[in-house]
Amino acid sequence: MSYPSPRPLVTPNVSSASVQVAAFNPPRLSLYAYNPSLTVTLWVSPLDIPAVVGGAGSIAIEPRQGKIFGPPNTPSWSNGMNAIADTPGANAITLLEFYA
Repeated sequence: MSYPSPRPLVTPNVSSASVQVAAFNPPRLSLYAYNPSLTVTLWVSPLDIPAVVGGAGSIAIEPRQGKIFGPPNTPSWSNGMNAIADTPGANAITLLEFYA
């Protein structure tokens, strides 16, 4: 089976409580997370670790920045992802899945 790549994910808004933004997906090779906000920093973590602002296991995605989880710098990323914002509100996150 082949998948279109990249494939955008429908994500919930991110606020001041950890929320799941991506599910576990075994065929996924990489996951790109982008923060479209001008002022809010988002923090992301693997699905089994709640996202915490400045917390262990959470990675900051600064405003108007993105991070790739998976090759070429790390192994494949099939794990899901949680997110939290450093400011309450209906903050967006953009996620793209990549397949081989």
